[in-house]
Amino acid sequence: MEPLTHAAAGVAALLALPRVLPFSTAKCPGRGLVATAALISLVPDLDALSLLAGPQAFLALHGGLLHSLALVPLVALCCLPLFRLFRQPGTPPGSWGRVWLFCCGLLLLHLWLDVVTPWGIKLFSPFSGERWRGNAVSCLDPLLLPALLAGIILAVRRRSVRPARWALVWLVCYPCLGLACNAILEQSCRAELAAQRRHSGRLAVLPDVLVPGVRRVVYEESLPKMTTLVCAEGLLAPGRFYGRRLCEFTSRELSARLPDESLLGAAFLDTSLLPWTPVPPDRAAAWAGGEHVVLVQDERFGSSIAAVRRFLTGFWGEPPAPLRLRLVYRRGAALGEPPLREELSLPFASWTFRRRTPEPGLDAEPGLR
Repeated sequence: MEPLTHAAAGVAALLALPRVLPFSTAKCPGRGLVATAALISLVPDLDALSLLAGPQAFLALHGGLLHSLALVPLVALCCLPLFRLFRQPGTPPGSWGRVWLFCCGLLLLHLWLDVVTPWGIKLFSPFSGERWRGNAVSCLDPLLLPALLAGIILAVRRRSVRPARWALVWLVCYPCLGLACNAILEQSCRAELAAQRRHSGRLAVLPDVLVPGVRRVVYEESLPKMTTLVCAEGLLAPGRFYGRRLCEFTSRELSARLPDESLLGAAFLDTSLLPWTPVPPDRAAAWAGGEHVVLVQDERFGSSIAAVRRFLTGFWGEPPAPLRLRLVYRRGAALGEPPLREELSLPFASWTFRRRTPEPGLDAEPGLR
């Protein structure tokens, strides 16, 4: 989830529970407490600083240890010094347990907002590296942040806790509604594919980016000769599709050897959801300069609405997929030969990595979108 929603959720929690802190007795806490609650709500996203070590570290670490349930009590304990400025004379020492519980609640609220998105988090790190994704709401959902801001503004203007509490209820109920909708649509899609006698593999129902309430289904279908058909299409209701159906053949063999050939391949595949690679591998781009191109992309943050896809193309290019790994090989490269260049695209930046010769490794050329 984007940072503004996390910060607004922390402020709404403080306004909804004004007496939970031993030194906050007014219905509208001061600006210092509001800023502190917002900062603590953003603490798990400090792992985004791993981007300074390169995009490979970012893909591996963002949504990792700081987003783990196991570390919530320890991280909340480290946040307690932020409240020392608001300590008042006569505050009982034992009441700091309530402050610690409040910090735990803010961190758990952050984890909840992240786990219901398609990006997902490693909820049980370091004991498990599995990335949990609810796919209930988009990372930029137009119905979450405005509802939180409305609750905060009304709570401050009316000096009442009710608007903030209703905003927190919406923060929980709206993603739960998305989870229930996804479960129903996933079951109906699998039943329809089974009725057509199609051998479906992994299947994910995803929120359509920027259009709340609309869903997309991305699934893979096993075909002979180590080939898989990956399809993405819009889904309004069980059995009701919209927009153009996007289908591509992808090589299971190529995806299996990608982590061995590419230094970024393993981290990209671990973060991605149902990534696919066009077959033949040079189909993603024209042959030029004695090279051929393999494009691995993730349709997770895409859209099946034509107008939205045109809008996203202006930001991310064609195809409008914010997570892409473009591998440039020497023409006629042998099996297992590493690529000459690797171009990684994330929603906010892109990097070009050129292989150093004769030393192993890559030299990065970053670029902002």
